[in-house]
Amino acid sequence: MADNRITDRSKDRNYFIIVPQIVQGLCADPYELSLWVAIKTVAGEEGECYLSTEDLAELAMMSVGKASQCRKHLLAAGLLEGEIRRDAGYPQAVWHLSIPDLWARNVEWRQAHPSLKERIALKERQAGERWKKGEETREGERERKKSLHTVKPSHSERKPSHSEAKKNQQEKPTESVGVVFSLAQQEALDALLEIGTTPGPARDLASRCGSDQVVGWCEYAKADSSLENPPGLVVAMLRAAAPAPPRLEAARSGPESGLESGEGEWAAAEVDLEGKSDIEPVDLTIPGIARDAGQVWQALLEEIRMCMTRATYDRWLRDSVVIAVSARGLIVQVRDGYAVDWLQARWQGPIKRVLTGILGGSDLGIEYVARNAMA
Repeated sequence: MADNRITDRSKDRNYFIIVPQIVQGLCADPYELSLWVAIKTVAGEEGECYLSTEDLAELAMMSVGKASQCRKHLLAAGLLEGEIRRDAGYPQAVWHLSIPDLWARNVEWRQAHPSLKERIALKERQAGERWKKGEETREGERERKKSLHTVKPSHSERKPSHSEAKKNQQEKPTESVGVVFSLAQQEALDALLEIGTTPGPARDLASRCGSDQVVGWCEYAKADSSLENPPGLVVAMLRAAAPAPPRLEAARSGPESGLESGEGEWAAAEVDLEGKSDIEPVDLTIPGIARDAGQVWQALLEEIRMCMTRATYDRWLRDSVVIAVSARGLIVQVRDGYAVDWLQARWQGPIKRVLTGILGGSDLGIEYVARNAMA
């Protein structure tokens, strides 16, 4: 059959290639035909194509994975010949592909499919086989995912939104977690949920902490408008077993506290505190400064109150007073230990800058002490 090969050596072959009809007949899809044409363009009738799979995929206009898949089928169909080998001077082995002598097979195939109608029917059968094979592959993948419990819900199976899931979680009865709450614990749980605590931590804290402690901290968080994360503060304090703020315990003590109903939560704590101190001020002279420490502090309060909300100022600084001047600076008495922590953590820097400006650049420290600690 060697006589059937075209041995024309004209330069016209530089501008076109000959594709036997059997190639189009046996290629399962246009990708395989495109890859065969690309290899034939490089290898010619008797040469080899040893381009990398990446370069071959670019030349054939397909992905690398598809090029590898098509090459495998073309080799199995006998439309290509090749092997993987490493040539001398090259770092790795690559495919060396060549075009076999197809002319004898091409004649036989053409005689077996003489009419155009038969060739069209052949391509229709090939398309049906491809679809069936693909469906089997997809079904196998679905079964594999089912076995791994990772099947994605269909579009008709709408998942609840985040807000709906959170609402459903909050509406679950307490008994579902195996804990029966007393009335006091239920009150604590309601207080925690009211300020925005998530249900899980709320149930845990309500069951472990005292009701008065939980409710006290929740009222503290609701009353302080300056808090950025009230639920976070309450959870942290309860987990640290911090006692309920004493000012709220006084405010909750009822008629004996001398308060009328409807007064603010902080009213009890503010009784008899305006302009007074538990310790009589001593010498408040600041060396090198004309005004005494009390006057300096009042000037500072007038300026700093413009930098914060009225509620914040009333809660943390309104009742503050200088009680002494030490080698470290001013000793300022504030409402309680919580005010000490809050001022040191959030406002120490701004207050120091205002104080330095009032003193004309003099650097003077500030130390806060709690009123109840001085009793």
